[in-house]
Amino acid sequence: MLLALIKALARTPLRAARATRRFGYCVTKFAQALGVKIKPLAPVPAPPPDSARSADPVAAILAMPEFQDTVRWFAENPAAQRSLVSPDTQALLFTLVRNLKPANVFEIGSYRCGSSEAICRALCENGMGTLHTTDPFGGGVVPAILLKWPEAMRRHVHFHVLDSMAFYMLMTSIRTCAGLIFIDGNHEYEFALFDLQAAARHLVPGGFVLLDNVSQPGPFFAAMDFMRANSDWRECGNSLSRYRSSHPFDRNRTAIHNTDLLVLRAPPHITIAARPRTVGQQLFASRTVSGMRLVLRERATSGTLTAQCVLRGFGRTLVEVVGETNLALCNAEQNVEIRFFPPIALDGEFTRVTVEPWLAWDGAAALLLAKPPAVF
Repeated sequence: MLLALIKALARTPLRAARATRRFGYCVTKFAQALGVKIKPLAPVPAPPPDSARSADPVAAILAMPEFQDTVRWFAENPAAQRSLVSPDTQALLFTLVRNLKPANVFEIGSYRCGSSEAICRALCENGMGTLHTTDPFGGGVVPAILLKWPEAMRRHVHFHVLDSMAFYMLMTSIRTCAGLIFIDGNHEYEFALFDLQAAARHLVPGGFVLLDNVSQPGPFFAAMDFMRANSDWRECGNSLSRYRSSHPFDRNRTAIHNTDLLVLRAPPHITIAARPRTVGQQLFASRTVSGMRLVLRERATSGTLTAQCVLRGFGRTLVEVVGETNLALCNAEQNVEIRFFPPIALDGEFTRVTVEPWLAWDGAAALLLAKPPAVF
């Protein structure tokens, strides 16, 4: 009956044939996925939670003798047979999530849920947290695998059939950030660079990005260019600094044993410098912007703060209004308020309003924010 409906909705015989083949393919994959084996929920041997709280915890985790027990556990887990990453990668994901206890984890590229399972076992043991995993090609497979998971573990996952751009737009709209983001999506340079840049905007301060497949030029040079543009970030390890121009296609770039990973860590603050920076477009409940409130991480040196807001109204037409102002700071306290005179205002009826705040700082040292600016 469902197949007949699909054929009826297709406008031409060719489209009907394609829809039928696609439907048959999805049914076949779904049936195959229902046959996967899932290990019952049980404690996974691992380094003790909170055992690696340094700025670069990866080296400490890898050196712990308990970590090899974690690797062996994931090597013997049935999910290892349907995963594109090594047991060492799954073990590191599991251990970092146990240590960080993040409220949210993002995964770009679900594939057959091998790394998703490692992350969700950690969230389950933490007793908190949600994995948002996305894969535009996983609709016929991932839901069937998740149906096989223990219900207690399944409570910690949301699967999205989206490409990474649509996924990040969704996370922005629901105001969700992550403590850890695992990127294993499209490995072309432009896609990998976008995934890194979007991940940076959606990470909590001090959060981690794990980028897979860095033996390939696309992800590796995307990471190199990202780090060049974000000098306040740090790499956990030294894979990037070991690059040799005489070996442009080095297949052994990573310094993390038996993985293909780079691990990058966000700074514990938002850095505002001479080049304007935004935390991104966000939904806004009002049609008027009066200003921004900033919370500084430390006392500011003397300088000039310049702010701009782009207020957009979406309805029958798109309306954009831009306002700009500046404020001189000298040994400023923690809380700073900057106002627009006159306020930025939209005129008309709109179904949705967004605001995009930008900041630039002209001072001897960068301005460090403890959290994103609050627009009011």
